[in-house]
Amino acid sequence: MNLSLSLNPKFYLEKIRPTNFRNLDNSVIELHPLLTIFKGPNGHGKTNILESVYFLMQGKSFRKNAEISQILSMNSDVAKVRLEGRFVDHEKVHTTHLEFLLSKELGEKKRYSFDGKAEAQLRKFPVVLIQPQSSYIFFSASEERRHWVDEALENTDINFRKIFRKFEKIKFYKYQLIKKSMVSGSSWKNPEINSQLNFLNQELSVVTKYITDSRNDLVQKLIPSFARIFGELFADNLQIKLEWQSLFNKKNQSEIFEIYQAKRELEWSKKKLLVGPHLDDLIIQSKQGSFTQNASMGQQKMAFLSLQFSLLDLFLGNPELHDPILLLDDISSEFDGIRWKNLIEYLRSYPIQMMITTARDSADFLPLKASNFKIIYLNDGRVTNST
Repeated sequence: MNLSLSLNPKFYLEKIRPTNFRNLDNSVIELHPLLTIFKGPNGHGKTNILESVYFLMQGKSFRKNAEISQILSMNSDVAKVRLEGRFVDHEKVHTTHLEFLLSKELGEKKRYSFDGKAEAQLRKFPVVLIQPQSSYIFFSASEERRHWVDEALENTDINFRKIFRKFEKIKFYKYQLIKKSMVSGSSWKNPEINSQLNFLNQELSVVTKYITDSRNDLVQKLIPSFARIFGELFADNLQIKLEWQSLFNKKNQSEIFEIYQAKRELEWSKKKLLVGPHLDDLIIQSKQGSFTQNASMGQQKMAFLSLQFSLLDLFLGNPELHDPILLLDDISSEFDGIRWKNLIEYLRSYPIQMMITTARDSADFLPLKASNFKIIYLNDGRVTNST
C-alpha cells in the first residue's frame, strides 16, 4: 500500500467533546483529519483523550475493568459522563452522543444518539489501539489473544458478539449443572441429567462451529500480510507465521458434538469444563518455536505491532467497513532510532486518521505527514496550546 496522503481520509473524527471524563476539562477538542499529536507531562490527560475517542467509537474503555464510576470526573457535580463527537464520512458530517447516567436506584444507564436520533444499539467504528504494554499483555495469556481476535471480529461481523454471548450463556448453564449435581452426588449418567447435558452439548456444538470458523477465517485473512509487514517494518528475517489452535478446526457440527460428549465423564470428575472455544489460542511462531515462550520481548513487541498493522490492512480492504482510526499511546519510547524511522515510513502508507501521544520532539514526526499534522499541548487535562 503506497497511497498519497495529500487528501483527507474517507472517514475521520473531526472533533470530540468529553464531559466529566476523568481529568479532562469539558472543552471541545478539534482534531486533524490525518495526524494529531498530543504532548504534555505524564498524568496530565494525554491517554485519557485517546480513551475518550476509543469509548466514543466502541462504547467501552480500553482499560481493563474500567467502570463508569471510575471514569467520572472527581470534579463533577452530576453523576453523568457524556461524549459528543463529530465525524466526517465520505464528506458527509455526522454527530454522535454517548451518555452514561449513574444512580443508586437504576445503576448505570446508557443513552446513545446518532445524528440527533436516539438509537438502542451503539454504532461501532473500527479503531486500533497500540500501547507500550499491549504486547506484554497479549503474550501473557491465551485469554488475551482470544480477546484480541474476538474484538477484531466484533468490528467485522455484526453477528459474532451475539453468538459469543449465547456461547457464554450455555457454558454457564452447563457449569451450573455440573456444580449442582456434584453437590447432590448425582451422576452424569442419571437419565435426567444426561438428557440436559446432551441438550447443552448440542447447543454448544452449534455456536462453537460458528465461533471457531469465524476466528479461523479472520486469522487466515491476516496471514498474508503479517509476515510481510514484520519483515518490512523491522528488517527481521525471522520466518514468522500465525495459526489458530483449536480442537474444533475443520470439524462439522456433528463432530464437534461428539468431542463435547466424549468429555462428559472427565468434566464431571474434575468439576470443570475441559473443552470449548474458551480454551483456544492464537499461536505465533518461528523456526525457534512459539513466540510466547521463545521470543525476546523486543521480538514480541514487533510481532504484536505487525499483527495490529495486518488488522489495519484488513479493515481498509473491507468496503463494508469505515476506515479505522489508529491510536498510538506513547509507543515512541519503545523504539530505537532505526526502528522508529522504519515505523514512521511505514505509517505514511496508511490513508487513515492517527492520534499519537508522545514525549518525542515534534521533528521526529515531520517525515510522517509533511505539514499535515496538528500538535495539541495538555496540562492538567486542559488544552493549553495547539499548532
